[in-house]
Amino acid sequence: PGRAEEQDGRFGAELGGVRSVMVVVDGETSELNLLGVTKDSIRTTVSNWLREEARLPIASEAEVIESMAGVGIVHISVHAILDRKVERVALAVEVELRRRALVDCRRYAPLVAAWRAVGMTLVKSKDASAAFGKLLRVKHAELLGNMQEAKQHEGAARVDECAVFD
Repeated sequence: PGRAEEQDGRFGAELGGVRSVMVVVDGETSELNLLGVTKDSIRTTVSNWLREEARLPIASEAEVIESMAGVGIVHISVHAILDRKVERVALAVEVELRRRALVDCRRYAPLVAAWRAVGMTLVKSKDASAAFGKLLRVKHAELLGNMQEAKQHEGAARVDECAVFD
């Protein structure tokens, strides 16, 4: 990326400057599948929330491969452990926004975590699907709140750490 791209926030380890997102879901979902929750349903739900509530375009894999400028990867890791004997489910959701960030003056831009939140709960098996949806919604709301706060601070003076070496 050129100097202008660096300064407009499209390559930074913060939430400001994110112009579109791609949602990726991973984790152990076999127990969630038993509860009627799939990776595709999680990806679709979160993509819809981001599109409707944050007004963020959802980037396709091809768009992300072409350019990571201004693109955030919303990475959702989900886990569920079902104990049939006591009819309880342990649920865990980690939501992380990753993006490319310039980390040195050679323009090296690895994918870094700009924001992360983890939520866990233990519920009765019959309540697991609803509890999972609520847990995911809470973590999503935290992400949106932090993104909105970061957007308010966009354009603030940025220190060019590489200026000394140019």
